[in-house]
Amino acid sequence: MPRFCANLGFLFCEVPFLDRFDAAARAGFTGVEYASPYDYPVPELRTRLKVSGLAQVLINSPAGNRAAGERGMACIPGRVAAFRDGVAQALDYAVALDSKLIHVMAGVPPLGLSSSRSTRVMRPDICCEPRSRVRRSSQRSGMTGSDCSSISTIARPPKAT
Repeated sequence: MPRFCANLGFLFCEVPFLDRFDAAARAGFTGVEYASPYDYPVPELRTRLKVSGLAQVLINSPAGNRAAGERGMACIPGRVAAFRDGVAQALDYAVALDSKLIHVMAGVPPLGLSSSRSTRVMRPDICCEPRSRVRRSSQRSGMTGSDCSSISTIARPPKAT
């Protein structure tokens, strides 16, 4: 039987974000996910989860500068250090919130950057090699497993005509 969690970034938008935990519980959900917990202190999120009886199922790694079009930073030359810092932050939040899953935001390659070059930029960090930094960091944080089959960069939108 499938189990679903409420994505608080998209559901219950009629109430402020922190009130969506209770709304999800009242709707019968037992778990939640949302893209970016980083605007809120961990103790506040942990309290909301506990009071509403919910499990934190998934968070995303930081997306970077969304206003500038970033949707992750791993594949962007010059943003690798920020990506690594973001992974450390995501691991801290995931451990504190007891989330077993982190969606690693690989990013949108800049125009003109080939797919092979963007892959080379991110390979030491997130590709499924036993020595990858994400894998080593997640194991040190007590997280197990790694599903790298879904790690990819977001495709660029088609050019406007």
